[in-house]
Amino acid sequence: MRTIFEDVNERTDLEDDGRESRTRTAFWLVALLSFAVAFGTYYWIKHRKAAVPPPAAVSLSDDNQLNTTVNQFTAFIKAGNWDEAQKMVSSEGMIRLRTENKSLKESLLMERSKDPVAEALLTPSRSRTPSTTRLDTAFLFATGETKIVPLVLVEENGRLVINSW
Repeated sequence: MRTIFEDVNERTDLEDDGRESRTRTAFWLVALLSFAVAFGTYYWIKHRKAAVPPPAAVSLSDDNQLNTTVNQFTAFIKAGNWDEAQKMVSSEGMIRLRTENKSLKESLLMERSKDPVAEALLTPSRSRTPSTTRLDTAFLFATGETKIVPLVLVEENGRLVINSW
């Protein structure tokens, strides 16, 4: 015995031209595509490299930057690499060297310019103005003598440089 509902179902099955199955298939494809996009986005976010933080702004009040600059300068001096040390001198310091008509080694170490520098150490003595910072540096020579040189740092062209000594 057939019910009226079965007749309706059979009639709709006979009259079906395939639109419902295509619509159902399209909805499944959209759902799978949405799932794939969501998973791809998650995977990309999870596995991408972190952004490189920008370098710290040059500052005369940052002790770490000051120490790094002076230590690099004194490392060039200890190694006898005076050309590289001279690259860390400001334009005003270069003018001073030209007016004195001396090399950086002669101007910085004066009477000790012939002696090799065994060690260079920062002293705790520091002083600051809004545009400069002074750090005293002790140069120890192979002869056992010490010479303390005040190095004044300034900011020039976005970097810290040695302005005077």
